[in-house]
Amino acid sequence: MVHRGTTRESKQIRKAEISTFEQKWRRHKNKQRIWKRCVQKLALATVEA
Repeated sequence: MVHRGTTRESKQIRKAEISTFEQKWRRHKNKQRIWKRCVQKLALATVEA
């Protein structure tokens, strides 16, 4: 039980340290993915039309 608690604390600390950078990076990647999907959909729509 004690070990589990310590691991949780360490994870929270790691998250606090990494969060700012990782969140920005993930958001950036997500934006790129969404943008690519939108472009593909538009391209398909234009080809079909």
